[in-house]
Amino acid sequence: VEFNFKPLVIGQYVRVRCPTILMLAEVEVFGWVAVATTAPSLSPITVSPMPTPTLTNVALNKPSEQSSTIHNSPAERANDGNTNGYWYNGSVTHTGGGVNYWMVNILLPSYISQIKVYNRQDCCQQFLNSFEVDILDENQEVVQTESYSGSNPTVVEFNFKPLVIGQYVRVRCPTILMLAEVEVFGWVAVATTAPSLSPITVSPMPTPTLTNVALNKPSEQSSTIHNSPAERANDGNTNGYWYNGSVTHTGGGVNYWM
Repeated sequence: VEFNFKPLVIGQYVRVRCPTILMLAEVEVFGWVAVATTAPSLSPITVSPMPTPTLTNVALNKPSEQSSTIHNSPAERANDGNTNGYWYNGSVTHTGGGVNYWMVNILLPSYISQIKVYNRQDCCQQFLNSFEVDILDENQEVVQTESYSGSNPTVVEFNFKPLVIGQYVRVRCPTILMLAEVEVFGWVAVATTAPSLSPITVSPMPTPTLTNVALNKPSEQSSTIHNSPAERANDGNTNGYWYNGSVTHTGGGVNYWM
């Protein structure tokens, strides 16, 4: 009998209960240790977290656009990898009047963990006192919007937990938009299809290798008869034939194995 758990369950003990006599060949518990035991010296507990892909700036040098351009300051200045906010260093964008936005196309749906918006520094910081950041999907439908309201920011940081999947990131502002840089940290969720239209390859969140964490761990049962102790059910032997010597056996009353 197999039980699967999605989402995963964190626990330390597994118990099997039965209204009748309990005879088990094996109980396997597949997972991984979340918290290591402390050593006798009471050293700090070590945690084994779920591994995560390396975060990179997925917006870097991707196609970008803005609502309008003046002073020869195009959209690509805001995702060229240069966060310098001084105008004469040549890496700050500048829109004109009307509806103001800046947008980058990451080219592929991506897991987004963090967005950083860098303001111009030598003047005009107040123009970014109120703005919104949109994450959009591959069809340019808004998935999530975050807002900022403050005073003369240098860098505004947005963090996303849980992660958001999107392909476009847009900055909207009711005033002229001058950006030093927009960084989008995450990783690509879906790879491109080859020209031959081969199937799309998905890069999921990596998962630790599942092992039988119950194997040879301390076990007990409600009672024991016929010299068939609890440890038979987590000795690694799944053979269910009695005379092969790896089946447990409880007596009457309340029956459990743990």
